[in-house]
Amino acid sequence: MLNRDQIIDTVAEKHKFIIDKDDPILATLAVHQVILDEINKKFSESLSGLQENLETVTANYTEVSKELGNNIIGEALNRFSEELESSNDLQKKIFEDKMAGISSAIDQVLAMKKILIYVSISLGICGLSIPLILWMAI
Repeated sequence: MLNRDQIIDTVAEKHKFIIDKDDPILATLAVHQVILDEINKKFSESLSGLQENLETVTANYTEVSKELGNNIIGEALNRFSEELESSNDLQKKIFEDKMAGISSAIDQVLAMKKILIYVSISLGICGLSIPLILWMAI
């Protein structure tokens, strides 16, 4: 925050008129500074809360994605073992086709995981930019 002397000097230099140290406009600037400090404090608290929320959401998406991936892989391995034990050459060919489909599904799940993380980050950034825009408008 600029002190009174800095404000008086800056106004005199830029606008070519002198403000007295007891001018009421300086009291108005002090009031504005108090208001801006309070807005900044609330914005910082909000930003901290949004950051924690974003970290929680990202951690949840990661955990769910890992669990889903493990379930899919576990299911695929169980099916593979069962099919391998009781299949002939034709059944083996059908099973290989199924495994390719499961592999494709896993790739899609992993791609969806990335998209969910990017969406979460984007939503967090959008959520953070709104208070910043409002703060800048004041």
